[in-house]
Amino acid sequence: FPQLHVAAEVYLEPIIFNNNDLTPLTLDSKGKFMLTELLYEDELTHSTESMVRQLVYSYNIVPILAHIDRYPFLMKEKNLLHFLDMGCVAQMNVSSLSSFFQRKKLLKYIEKGYIGVIGTDIHNKTYIPRIKEGLSYLREDDLEYVTNVSRGILKKSKKDSSNESSDIVAD
Repeated sequence: FPQLHVAAEVYLEPIIFNNNDLTPLTLDSKGKFMLTELLYEDELTHSTESMVRQLVYSYNIVPILAHIDRYPFLMKEKNLLHFLDMGCVAQMNVSSLSSFFQRKKLLKYIEKGYIGVIGTDIHNKTYIPRIKEGLSYLREDDLEYVTNVSRGILKKSKKDSSNESSDIVAD
């Protein structure tokens, strides 16, 4: 299995942009990647799109969109691609694969390379059966791909990124 890494989600709301430096909120408090929790919305709003755009273009941060499987607007391929084209990384919870209604779309997103990070969002041991079930739907090459992208994120988050592009390369 892939190596586990702990990360905290940053709830994206306008007040965080009162700060000139958001690097303490990124992975390892010095990187370019921020695990970002969005407002729960059925449809993509200008406000959400604008805040993500501000992270990317004003702060040079790559948002990792936490558990896209919870947001109806991110489960629409057109909206997800909009954020991926902006440079964001999509994260999903493996337990969502245990949902018959989400499994087909999420597996398609993994196959197309849209998902860069898979998380557990585990809060207590009652989550374990759904996580095990979700893992059972992943193919070995799916896990390998996502693991490689995640390793690329972790490597880049530890480097001084002042002279590097924000492209993530699965190695």
